[in-house]
Amino acid sequence: MGFQWIASFDVNGRREPQIYYAGDDCSISEPQFVPKHDTAPEGDGYLLAVVGRHREMRNDLLILDARNLNAPPIATVALPIRIRDTGHGCWFSTRQLSGERNVASDH
Repeated sequence: MGFQWIASFDVNGRREPQIYYAGDDCSISEPQFVPKHDTAPEGDGYLLAVVGRHREMRNDLLILDARNLNAPPIATVALPIRIRDTGHGCWFSTRQLSGERNVASDH
């Protein structure tokens, strides 16, 4: 089915691992991290993830608390259609894009 979990591990061992499990009949596309605000500390924000609901032939967009993956989603947007697995991506804030003409040229 694909990936069914999103996990967060503190490489310094100060926090317990956190895991969100989408379910047996599901697959999760690559999540995107979105900070709560421009000056948020590292990891303080949200994970957006598209989950394939295979039996229902549709998808959900999940909004998860990046600091508490063990908790239920903050929000679930039920999409009425099935979309293909998403590829890789990055989140850029308005501040980061301000004045940029070609963001991709820097990467």
